[in-house]
Order: sequence, then C-alpha cells, then structure tokens
Amino acid sequence: MEVVVVVLLTLVPWPGPLEPRPACARDKAALVRKLVNKRWLPVLDKYGVTLPLECPLHAARDVFAQQEAAKVHVPPQWTCGLCGKAFYHEAHLDRHLDNRHEDYLNNGEDVVCLADFCDVMRCEVLLERMRDFDDTPPSATALDLWHQPLLLSSPSMHQSQPHAGTASCLHHHAFCSCMHTHTHTHTQVLYVTTRQTNTLMHLLLHF
Repeated sequence: MEVVVVVLLTLVPWPGPLEPRPACARDKAALVRKLVNKRWLPVLDKYGVTLPLECPLHAARDVFAQQEAAKVHVPPQWTCGLCGKAFYHEAHLDRHLDNRHEDYLNNGEDVVCLADFCDVMRCEVLLERMRDFDDTPPSATALDLWHQPLLLSSPSMHQSQPHAGTASCLHHHAFCSCMHTHTHTHTQVLYVTTRQTNTLMHLLLHF
C-alpha cells in the first residue's frame, strides 16, 4: 500500500516557482506614506481611532516598513540603524538600503506597496504640494486633499449635483476598505469601523 501511495505522489505535479514580486517604487511609496502619516493619521488620532491591520494603509503592511523603522534622522545626517553608516541626504540612505539591506524588505503575503495607491492619492498633484506639507501643521487642513477630488473640481458640477459629496466620500473609500462613508447635506458623516471601535466622526466639508 505504501508503494502505491509513493507512486501516486510522484505523479502529482509540483507547484512551479513563485513569480517574483514586482519592484515597488520607493519614491512614490514615500509620498503616499508621508500623506497618510501627516494628513490621515492625525485625524484618526484626534478621535482615538487606529487603523486595523486589515487596512492596506497600516504601517505594518508596508513593504519598506523594516527599512523605514531603521532610519535615524538627527539633522543634518540620516543614519542607517542597521549598520551605522551616515548620509547627508535621505535619498542616499534609500539607495544604501536598496543595495545593502534588501533582505530587510517585508515579504509577507499581505505586504502592500504604497506606490500602488498613487493613482488614488493623486501623486502627480501632491508632488506640486510637497513643499506645503512641511510648513503646514496637520491640524490646519487635515483633509484638504480629499475635499477637492479631480472629478469635483468644477464649480458647475457642484451646482448640478446636489449630492456631489458622495463622490468625494468614495475618494476616501477607494484606497482603504476599512472605511465606510455616508453623506448628508453639507455634512459628511465618516464612520471609522474596526473590530474594537465604531466611532462616528462628523466632519464638515466645504464644497
């Protein structure tokens, strides 16, 4: 009987090699990460809400999470926490991490490349506003980049679509499946749902 089992196992095809994961654009991923950290998380922190691990924007799912955690910034230097080598520009440290510490990339099945969210986050537009990010406190305009999606930039559209805010809500929902939105007249009610938290936040939007 054992011989028959062994013969049958030899006939079962072995799975082929796993396809290599496409390279993640570090510069674009950094842009999305900066937006999430400076514009999105402060709003959630204000209401005592944390992103669940199921959300693709959770920091632990970032393919560069370990390398980012290893960065030490003491102006004017950027230091690699993995080997101690120092650089004067973060871009040089990034190249060092790519060349010397590639084994510190996350390889889990649920790993996310934040650069994949560039279309939703409007990276091309944000690149023009990056200078403002460092000069403006997060609490000043925490959701301003979501207030004016490209599809809602025309004043005539607001006049012809009384519920145009719904499209703005979908702009939030498109990149984070853990967010659920409902819209009322002139007031957007944003429900942030996690396994432990179901918090209702009323955010007034000026369309």
